[in-house]
Amino acid sequence: MPYRIARHLTDYRGHVGGFSADARRLLLGQALSATGLAVYGVFFNVYLNKGGLGEDFIGALASVTMITSVIIGIPAGILASRVGLRNALLAALPLVAIISALQSLTVDRGALLTLAVILGGGQMLFNAALYPLLTVASNPADRNYVFSLSWAIMSLAGVVGALVGGLMPHVVSLIFGYGEFHALRVALFCSALLACASLLPTRHIAPRRGPAPPVVRLSAYSQILRQCWKFAILNVIIGLGAGFTIPFLSLYFSTVFQLRPSTIGAVFAVSGAVTGLAVLVTPLLVRRFGKLYAMLIPQAVSIPFLVMLAHSRLLMLSVPAFWVRGALMNAGTPVMNQVVMEGSSEEHRPIVNNLISLSWNIGWSVSVALSGVIIKRHGYMIPFYTTILVYIAYIIVLYRFFRGDPAMRRTADT
Repeated sequence: MPYRIARHLTDYRGHVGGFSADARRLLLGQALSATGLAVYGVFFNVYLNKGGLGEDFIGALASVTMITSVIIGIPAGILASRVGLRNALLAALPLVAIISALQSLTVDRGALLTLAVILGGGQMLFNAALYPLLTVASNPADRNYVFSLSWAIMSLAGVVGALVGGLMPHVVSLIFGYGEFHALRVALFCSALLACASLLPTRHIAPRRGPAPPVVRLSAYSQILRQCWKFAILNVIIGLGAGFTIPFLSLYFSTVFQLRPSTIGAVFAVSGAVTGLAVLVTPLLVRRFGKLYAMLIPQAVSIPFLVMLAHSRLLMLSVPAFWVRGALMNAGTPVMNQVVMEGSSEEHRPIVNNLISLSWNIGWSVSVALSGVIIKRHGYMIPFYTTILVYIAYIIVLYRFFRGDPAMRRTADT
């Protein structure tokens, strides 16, 4: 086993050395953006709760962002195809960062809902550009490693973001004497501005040369749907399951275990590190088991840890269960992203990517709104077990869809 790991690391280093300059710039920009916005992923709901907003409104707010993403997903994909992937990314990055900064300045319900609508649009423009651009910027031999490293960077950058976000409110309180709510506000605002730094490497990506991509006509949508309908169904299912619990996990640790922001930040930072390391091993799993089982095995093994997280009231059990669950459930995501992009024609990739994203958002927007109401009235147990059942259904459907698909077979060069 140590020999295999060492050989895998050597192989990884060789592939990373062959990445194009644009792939490296994209990954660096992604790291900066993920570091800044990771603070939001961990602490925004805690901030809203400390500002007097209940779980029902927090769930509704997250749902509004996702519903907007669903509505604008296909238009954003078409726009990215027309203006160019690089230009779409350069527009989306500052938009998402600025709207996130504005969200940290208010707890007014109307303002937050309005900003959530704009944020949903910015996120879908970002989604439409990122993975198609990574696909174009990488060669087939390195692509599995590019997608794996991309997801690992988001996780590992989240480590820094969670640690900084957890410590910053404490530092702000010590220096300025702010209470926890206002200290969280400062941390969120500063982290959103940090995300703008992702523009520095991204703006140096070379513009695509050649003829403009053709307009996607109505007749082409049947082809697009044939390419991605299975992935869309899977993403509806997984988004539905995730929305019941994942957005509320920071609140879960805050309310059930009474953890302070600095401790929650440390918990989420370790989770990001463990997930990042797990994702880096994904190419080894693909070579050993094939793409399908590289997704199925970790996700199936994650279910018992989710059960433990739901039931345990011992922090020493709940926190490791949270770490392992997140790592296993996300380990196969780069494989899925790669398969979707490679199975789509270049001119359709922004639209396909957004169709996949909005299908996930459909499931998420429904479950996160329901879960907020359920948690407020009945606690966390019903959402946890709903997530478990939906995840099991996802694993079964994934296997039935792709057990005979040649794109999922084991190959020596993936």
